[in-house]
Amino acid sequence: MDENNRNDNREYYRSGDPVRQNGNGTYNGGQNNGGAGSVPDPYRDLYNNRSYIPPAQQAALKKKNRNSLILGIVIFLIIVCILVGAAAALSHFFGGSSPEKEGQTVIGMKDRLGFGKSYVARLYVEGTIAEGDNYSTSTAYSHEWMLETIEKLKNDANNKGIILYVDSPGGSVYATDECYLALKDYKAVTGRPVYAYFGSMAASGGYYMSMASDKIIANKNCWTGSIGVTLSTIYDITGLMDKYGVKATTIHAGKNKEMGAYTEKLTDEQIAILQSLVDESYEDFVGIVAEGRGLSVDETKVLADGRIYTSRQALEKKLIDAVGSYDEAVEMMKADIPELAGAEVKDIVHEIQNDPFGDILGFMKSNISNESELSEIQKLLKLNGTVELQYISEIRK
Repeated sequence: MDENNRNDNREYYRSGDPVRQNGNGTYNGGQNNGGAGSVPDPYRDLYNNRSYIPPAQQAALKKKNRNSLILGIVIFLIIVCILVGAAAALSHFFGGSSPEKEGQTVIGMKDRLGFGKSYVARLYVEGTIAEGDNYSTSTAYSHEWMLETIEKLKNDANNKGIILYVDSPGGSVYATDECYLALKDYKAVTGRPVYAYFGSMAASGGYYMSMASDKIIANKNCWTGSIGVTLSTIYDITGLMDKYGVKATTIHAGKNKEMGAYTEKLTDEQIAILQSLVDESYEDFVGIVAEGRGLSVDETKVLADGRIYTSRQALEKKLIDAVGSYDEAVEMMKADIPELAGAEVKDIVHEIQNDPFGDILGFMKSNISNESELSEIQKLLKLNGTVELQYISEIRK
């Protein structure tokens, strides 16, 4: 092959096989034997369509794609930052996190109280009482934080008492009782007083917890009482399942293992079993109130039918000690216990932790949601068998 032919050679590729154009216009290579001067079939379309991309152009395309990817990532991060900022603004605008009150002291789980002089601690029980922690506002009830803080107060010699500020409809039986016992332990170990002030509502578990107090003062507009127990709501969706032709089979051992499942009707025996759980917690509640208020069990049961009482009604029934403002409650505490005359009241609260993405998604869902009947059934199925024993009032202010 002469020099001119060598310089005129060109290579085309498909699946890694070379095809060479010779200087005389003929082609060789590949497995096609279609005759001299013909382009092998696998490469004819490639050659005719001129789809071959030179290496330099391929490198340029790769660089362009890489730059586009980087640009996309940058734009995504900018959008994320905008969403986070918008969530924070919406949270502030709609009151998602309450501003701290003057004089509040923010205490984290690992912080020491460290006040240098005598003080009375004001602790907040606001919102639903649950076993988990809630840092949406500085005063929302956070169970582990509350227990940790009571323990710190118990071990702080400068602390001289607790005012429990209650504004709650109640909640979990377990969490309510744990906090009640922690307050009782605080009193037993230190000999210091615990007073309770009721805000707009101190019902069910909120009232139960306050039975550890030496005295209860309620706002004149407060609702309280609701002495009783509930085991959530157990739905029976067997009719809806029949309507849509949905069948369910659960493999289990023990005839009552599946009681409470939405896909099976409760038997009379199962209703009796669940009622026994509620009754036991009810008896505990009645006993706690009787002890805390100096009433007999029979007297307490007359009042403990689950109803809500106004503060004046509660005072008449001896469920609280006085009706007044928060400032009057502080004055009453200091008047009852002269040693507290010079003690400052310190608000003890926790840090605020918001979920910006949760706020945005919740806001969007509340405005664009268009749930179908089937999707509502699906939501119920996800809660299948999930019930919780609660000291909680279904009536809210």
